[in-house]
Amino acid sequence: MAKVRRRHPSYAHPPRLTRAALSTNGLSYTSSTGAEAVPNRDPLVDAHWRLIGEVFLLRGQMQDMVACRDLLVQQVRASARWELMKEWLEKRVEHWNPEGEYRCHLFLSGRISH
Repeated sequence: MAKVRRRHPSYAHPPRLTRAALSTNGLSYTSSTGAEAVPNRDPLVDAHWRLIGEVFLLRGQMQDMVACRDLLVQQVRASARWELMKEWLEKRVEHWNPEGEYRCHLFLSGRISH
């Protein structure tokens, strides 16, 4: 009985365009090196691996988006702190209303309903 090579979850797919070009010619990658191309024996397995590749691509893009969002939130917070500190140093605090701001925050966050 011949051994069947199984792909591991860490299998790195070739670039998307290369896969697309091969699939239009009826070929698909079967080795972990990506060096061998053989006639497509099971289109469902090939589609499955393409979808897994897409999932990992989308996961990476999502992680990048989350990192960008976190960075933007940090930048906005730093900017707001800077503006408050600048107003405080310039003694322009007469318009500050911490109690009103806190009540507004509670209302908007749904903790109180007035």
